[in-house]
Amino acid sequence: DAACQEAVDHGVCSASVIINILARSRDPAPAITLQTPDALRLTHEPVADCARYDRLRRAS
Repeated sequence: DAACQEAVDHGVCSASVIINILARSRDPAPAITLQTPDALRLTHEPVADCARYDRLRRAS
């Protein structure tokens, strides 16, 4: 009923709008926490280096 009322309040009366309102009002499922195996963990974290691209381009 609340979704229909919200649609009417906005001056829209279509099934797709009501379904969208219902979808937005649902609580999202809790995120699943996965344990990463040690073999997949980074040994050296990447560093942002914008000049690296230019150095690599000059070398070729």
